[in-house]
Amino acid sequence: HRDLHSFPTRRSSDLCTVWEWIIALACVAMVWVVARRTSLQIGMAVALVAGVLISVHSYLADCTLLVPALLLLAGTDIGWLRLAATSLLLPIWYLTLIMGGWSSRLLPAALLGLLAAVAWEAVRSGCKAPGLAASEPAISTS
Repeated sequence: HRDLHSFPTRRSSDLCTVWEWIIALACVAMVWVVARRTSLQIGMAVALVAGVLISVHSYLADCTLLVPALLLLAGTDIGWLRLAATSLLLPIWYLTLIMGGWSSRLLPAALLGLLAAVAWEAVRSGCKAPGLAASEPAISTS
C-alpha cells in the first residue's frame, strides 16, 4: 500500500496506527471546515482528496479520483492554490508512487499539505473564502 497508512512509517506497529488515526481525524476536520466555509465544488474536491488519503485500499489507479478534485481547486481565484493543484496533476508525483521507498511518501505528504493549506485559507478568509466561493455557472439555466 502506498497511501496514508504507509505514510508515517513502513513498520506495522501501534505507533503507526496512532499516527494513522491522528492524520485521518485531521483530514476529516479539514474537510468539515472547508465544506462549511466554501462552495460545494471546493468542499467536494477536498473530500475527494481526503478520501484518497484515508482509504485503506488506495492504489495508483485510485489517484484518478484526484483529477477532478485538483481541476476544481486549480479553477479558484487564489494563485498559490492554482499553482499547487496544477503541479499535483503532473505525472512525476505518481511516478514516485511506483518507485516506492521514501519517494512514495511525497504525494501523500503533498496532498496532506494541500488539504491543510485550503483549510487554512478557508479559516483565514472568514466565513466565505473569496477565492474559494461559489462561482457563477458557465451555462445559464434560464
